[in-house]
Formats: sequence, structure tokens, C-alpha cells
Amino acid sequence: LQLALLAPKGSYAVDVSAALRTLTGWAECGLSFAHLSSSHRPLLEALLELLQVAACAGRVALPRAALAAAALRGCLQSSMDLDEELQRHSLAPLLEMLAAFAPSLGRCSWGVPVVDAEGNSDGGGEDVDDAGLLLAELAAVAALVLELLVDEFVEGCEAAAKAEDKPEAEAGGVGAVPLPWRWPMDVLIACSAHPLPAAAEAAVEGWLGVAAALPRACAAARWRLRLFWQVAEQTVGRCARSHLRRGTGEDWDDLCSFRERCGAPLLVACSEELALSWLDAMLSRAQLRDTSPQALESLEVHLFAASCTSPRCAEASAAARPVVEARVAQLAAWAAQAEALAARCLATARTTQETRLAVAVGEQAAACKLAMGALQGRAACPE
Repeated sequence: LQLALLAPKGSYAVDVSAALRTLTGWAECGLSFAHLSSSHRPLLEALLELLQVAACAGRVALPRAALAAAALRGCLQSSMDLDEELQRHSLAPLLEMLAAFAPSLGRCSWGVPVVDAEGNSDGGGEDVDDAGLLLAELAAVAALVLELLVDEFVEGCEAAAKAEDKPEAEAGGVGAVPLPWRWPMDVLIACSAHPLPAAAEAAVEGWLGVAAALPRACAAARWRLRLFWQVAEQTVGRCARSHLRRGTGEDWDDLCSFRERCGAPLLVACSEELALSWLDAMLSRAQLRDTSPQALESLEVHLFAASCTSPRCAEASAAARPVVEARVAQLAAWAAQAEALAARCLATARTTQETRLAVAVGEQAAACKLAMGALQGRAACPE
């Protein structure tokens, strides 16, 4: 492996990609990051260099960078499985690597389809598979770094929140998350909204892992509420019907599958994290302004989000029970109004697209009513 990754180019007839795949296999079988860092430091540096080249050079370096990221992800996962106690200084090279990607990842064109004025798409280009793999592995690495350093991460966020309360403090970053934790957060946020399914799905899995790792003691912390509301917003946007116009070639069935496998579980987790704030946020989106396609699409995806409200949301809230019951009743009334609106739109629909949209709104409104019914019962009888 060292001959393949560290020797001057052309010195040895070794397939670098095959060597990287071998290293990933070893990592997944128990080669932890601590062992890689302490006993095979040159290999770690070679992997980071491949990723650094991709951050600077872009498309031409994607294939090997994706494999290098997969190897690092495997090592981090082995560290998680072995319950290794890693410190921030030991993972500093990974934080620096994520910092190199974070500024441009949200606006990079890797794997993003180009759609012309007539709606024709290039499908993401020739490097779409490599781009999707690299982004997915980067999201996994970012999440695992946060999980392995969760105590230091929480301490940093709480310290930043206290400093933010001072008059001279300035808010910034993802949910006011301070450096260096902002870098992995920015990577996860960018992947959450990415059109490539591989990137978005890896980000969802990463957020679920981070949410599970965070201690309950900071459940009501302001930084945590802001963070998970931003996660929820990105997830709702990725689940919207407008995603079908981003040129990925996915259809409505694909989007529904993504909602069921990824969107719904993460939104359920966000609703439990946000508790009463989630109900308030859903009410702020509970509008029936008009029946334009854009308004109906927005209504449909927010009904979907509201239907993902966890029954535990009412239990998690520290607010008085009457307040929770009032919020839930308002959301139930909104869902009923949306269902009636969908019926009217269906009756006046002139095109297949209008019919499908009206049916989708009606289905999500019915699902939202059921979810609110379950919440009403839980709020009334929390035991």
C-alpha cells in the first residue's frame, strides 16, 4: 500500500485504486483511525493528500479522492465500533481536510445536473458517480468526527452560545456552531440539500447518528434548536416536488421512496429535538395563500413534514399541556382546510399535472390529520 500511495508516479506498476479499495476493506474489518494514525502515519497523510488535491483540482481528482474518503470513513467507523476514545488533536487532520471542502461544497458543480431552458439535462455529467461517492463519504466522515468528539463538540457549542449572549458577540455559521465544528456541519448541510441521492442519503444517516450521540442534558439548548431547525429546512427542501426539476432523472416514485427511507425518519427526529418549536414552525408554514402550482407544491411538502411529527413531540415539550393541545388543534384544522382545498383543485383541474398535484396535496393532508390525531391523544394522555 505504501509503495502504491507514496512512491513517485510511475515508479511502481501498482494499481493505486486497487490499493485504496484494499485499505478500505481492512478499515471496515477493524483497522481503526487511531491505529492508522499511530502505526501508519504516511498512509494517513497520503489519503489526506488525495483529498486535498480534489478540493483544489476538482473533477480530475474525484475517483481516487472518493476511494480515499471511503478508507477514512471505514477507519472512523471501526473506531466507533471499538469505542476508541479519540481527542480533538488526533482528528485535527480530518477537521482541516473538511475545512478545505466546506467553503465551496455548497456551490460546487460536482454531479449537479445542468438543465437548459427546454428542460433537457446532462444527468450530472460523466463524473456523477464519482461525485456522488465522494460527497457521500465526506458526509459520513463529517458525521463520524462529530460523534467521536461529541463531548468536545457540545462544550464548544455551549461556550459559543454563552459568548453570543454578550453585546459584542456576532452570530455566524450553521446554528452559530463555532470553528472547527462548523466545518463538518457545513459539509453535512451541503450534502443534505444536494440533488444526488447518494450525498443526500449519507447526510441523513449522518444527522441521525449525530442526533443520537448528543446528550439529553443539552436537549433544550438554543444552539441545538437552531441547528436542527436548519437540518429540517434542508430536508424539507430536498423532499419537495421541485427536486424533480433538478435534472437527476428521478420521478415521483423515486422522490416518494426518498421521503419514506430518508426524509421521514430525519424529520421525525427533528420534531423530537425541537418539540414545541417544531409545532410553532409548522404553524408558521400553515398557509393557504393561493392555488398556483408553486403554492400547492409548498403546501404539499409542508403537510408531509407536519405528518412526520413524532407522537413524542408533545411529551418532549416542557410547555404547559393546554399550549401543546392548542398548537396541535391548529395544525389539525389546517390539514382539514388543505384537504378541502385539494378537493376543490381536483374538481377544477384541467391538466394531468394539476390533477396529480391536487391528489398529492389531498393525500398529504389526510396523513397530516392522522398524525395530528395521534398527537392530540398523546398530549391529552401523556402517560
